[in-house]
Amino acid sequence: MKNSSHGELGHQLDQRLPSLNAVRESAAVPFRGWLRAVREAKGLTQKSAAAKAGIKQQAFAQFETREVKGTITVESLAYAADALDCEVVYFLRPKSQGAKSFGGLGDGQDLVRTSRGTRAPSPAVPKDRTSDDFPVELR
Repeated sequence: MKNSSHGELGHQLDQRLPSLNAVRESAAVPFRGWLRAVREAKGLTQKSAAAKAGIKQQAFAQFETREVKGTITVESLAYAADALDCEVVYFLRPKSQGAKSFGGLGDGQDLVRTSRGTRAPSPAVPKDRTSDDFPVELR
């Protein structure tokens, strides 16, 4: 039996799906990453963007590299974005083309048991990654 608060949350998320689907293509990450694309569009060098962030050029270059590799933390991305006078906005949407709602994701086969015996989605983390690779605590 579903908890009514979970049902309401799912309903609220489902109401957002049309908007999320509408921006999906335009929100796709540019080939060389958002940080580099925005920095170049603003006519900034890595050195000048780094100076705005109060860091060395090499550190800003690492932000750009890690973004493209998918290893940048949300915290670092937000820090670099702030130096570009931008903010980080992200969302999750069902990747299954057939899922018309968040509640419609999966058929239960992708669920694993947690330590409390409840069921949770299996993480899609590459085998060579560990939880230490994800240091940001989301609140």
